[in-house]
Amino acid sequence: MKNEGSGTRSLAMGALIAGVVSFTACGGGGTPRTASGTAGQNGSAGSTAGGAGANGTAGSGSTGAAGSASGAAGATGAAGASGVAGATGAAGATGAAGSGATGTIASNLGATPINVSKTTDAASLVLVSSNLVPDPMSTINYVEWFGEIKNNGSSPACLVKVTLDFQSGGGTSVLMLEGYADADPYEIGTLDLTSPCIPPGHSAGVWSNDLPSSAVKTNTITQVNVTISLVASTGAVPHPDAPSVTGAAIATDATFGAGNYDVKGTLTAINTIYNIGLTAYFRGSNGLLVSHGEDVHLDTLLAGSPWSFSARGESMVSSTPTGFLATDDFISGAKTSNANDVALPEPLLRVSDEITAFRSLRQNQRARVGIRALSARPSALPTP
Repeated sequence: MKNEGSGTRSLAMGALIAGVVSFTACGGGGTPRTASGTAGQNGSAGSTAGGAGANGTAGSGSTGAAGSASGAAGATGAAGASGVAGATGAAGATGAAGSGATGTIASNLGATPINVSKTTDAASLVLVSSNLVPDPMSTINYVEWFGEIKNNGSSPACLVKVTLDFQSGGGTSVLMLEGYADADPYEIGTLDLTSPCIPPGHSAGVWSNDLPSSAVKTNTITQVNVTISLVASTGAVPHPDAPSVTGAAIATDATFGAGNYDVKGTLTAINTIYNIGLTAYFRGSNGLLVSHGEDVHLDTLLAGSPWSFSARGESMVSSTPTGFLATDDFISGAKTSNANDVALPEPLLRVSDEITAFRSLRQNQRARVGIRALSARPSALPTP
């Protein structure tokens, strides 16, 4: 994900529809896309220890009557009671979770528990938000999910995979989904394919969809079980062939009109590349990711050449998006070049296989979007 900060290429737009941002292959100054939760205030210290008990009043013996007997000794005063210790101050309340902060996961399922488990090497990853959206107009039970993952670690998190199990009462699975994080293009070893990696301190969007046999009713979901994993990749670096993107901004889609939005801008090749994809996630006023869109340029884009992209969100949203996440992927070289086709050692072979799995899953997801469009009611389609 192109960002305006940290020398990475992640992009976060907090601006409204008029906002414009640029990002380049080498990053640029700016701020991360996500804000940390505000820390809770410290609890007040306990009051000072209780005061010392008062001294007992000394007994006063009366003087003995004159004569040979001495007066009886006065009784010893009783000891003063010990002071009560001051109470310990209450602990400060935990700060509310911000975008990417650890804490409660933002969700459109209200108080439904979201149980997250992670593989050991994914321990630094945090699920920031979850948004399950059945299409109310669909006649084929189309449903999609948008999530946001933040990397709180100190190294890139590559090929991050999320699997979800939405369950109803009694632990019955209602819907199972999986998806990969659309993240910054990184280079791992000699692979000419880009590897999506979330830079330290940054976030990425995750999208998945399905056509279940029966409609998903969110009010019947009682818990969500999530597993986050990644492919451990040593030596991953921001890709040297990553293109620059300028003028990226949200605009109302000219074809579909109100409720439909694009991310438009210009991508310029730094070095020759092909099979270029531009992926955008739109953020709603509730802070959740609410729509996802793509644009592609399959042919060769020579070094220095521009491409005007328009990634249209595939879902209607009720209000103007407040920002977006966007990233790109590509293959280095010219489309006819096989210069980088070499045998891969085992660690790179695993990465390559995972990239292939990612792309295969994405093709299936795109196919479902196409089926959804074909099944849409005529009134939902634009006039030719």
